[in-house]
Amino acid sequence: MTVVITGASSGIGLELSKRYAAKASKLYLIARREVALRELAQSLSTRYPLLSVEIFPTDVTDFKKLIETSEQICRSSEKIDILIANAGISSEHKSDIYIFDDFKKIVETNFLSVAAICEIFAKKMKAQQSGKIVIISSLASLVAFPTTAAYSASKRALNSFADSMRLLLKNDGISVINIQPGFIKTPLTDKNDFKMPFLMELEHAVDKIENAIEKNRAEYAFPFVFATFAKILSK
Repeated sequence: MTVVITGASSGIGLELSKRYAAKASKLYLIARREVALRELAQSLSTRYPLLSVEIFPTDVTDFKKLIETSEQICRSSEKIDILIANAGISSEHKSDIYIFDDFKKIVETNFLSVAAICEIFAKKMKAQQSGKIVIISSLASLVAFPTTAAYSASKRALNSFADSMRLLLKNDGISVINIQPGFIKTPLTDKNDFKMPFLMELEHAVDKIENAIEKNRAEYAFPFVFATFAKILSK
């Protein structure tokens, strides 16, 4: 099995890299932090000697490089089984009007980078008539808060994008899986200075994500109580 993961150097992406290292024959890992990627690749290769790990230090907002990286991966691998578009950022929760440059950076990272990478991998999967595209959205996509305009908007755009891609690729043997987690204990949420409801440990959350991918869940929002509450508020 060949798996591609973006945002692989920390948080959800790091934990998913460790999980799929135990199951895959080949991993392609993409993230900004080269040192962290190299340390991860060395650790995984030591633990799983038969595993092939290739790293690509890439800022996903450098769209030209991201597309070149995606094309390189597709050329070098006979088949891509799973793409996990996980890279994402957030901003501090502030009651002030957003700063456009910050807003733009979040949208580019969380949404446009996914569109850029999915174009390349969807074509590869369509040619092979199989594959899974996994998009990591958020429960914040369901409910708009005044302090998360950019983050919520970028994640809501991902939901619509996932729905469209699923319809586009439904006859090509490709699953499009939209994961919408709540608060997970990661470096992304560590900077939050408020009490986060239903905060999940990373390992427990990734258990759920891994299971949803395995079961080809079109859409999976969790934890259940928080997700149900968010869906009610969104109506």
